Amino acid sequence: MGFAALARSGPLEAEPAPALEIGWQGPEECAGGEALRAKVLRLLGGSARAAGQDTRVFVRVRRERGHYVAVLETSSMSGGGKKRLEGESCDAITLASAVVIALAIDPDASFTASTTEDPPEPLLASAAHAARLQ
Repeated sequence: MGFAALARSGPLEAEPAPALEIGWQGPEECAGGEALRAKVLRLLGGSARAAGQDTRVFVRVRRERGHYVAVLETSSMSGGGKKRLEGESCDAITLASAVVIALAIDPDASFTASTTEDPPEPLLASAAHAARLQ
């Protein structure tokens, strides 16, 4: 009975994990970039496509005539784009932005990943409305 030996020429190096960088500029009452990034990652779950690319997003949120407006600028190896979203609250804009970013990363992503928090129905409706705006 023989033994197989594994040889390697150098130390094993892990592939660097793909990055999701989110820049944020907005009112203090809005959650901010880290909260948005956490929502995007939760929506993507274990998406294989998300695991294979670096993505950079800059989100600029402002209050305009009684509602919030977000402008998202994305860039990745596969391209980039710009979206304008509107919402009634910071929470609605953050959720809508997370959905748009997740879909930009992986259009086939399943948003059935388990979450520790379920957004209230009005937020989901606002996010869906805001995501339709372009």
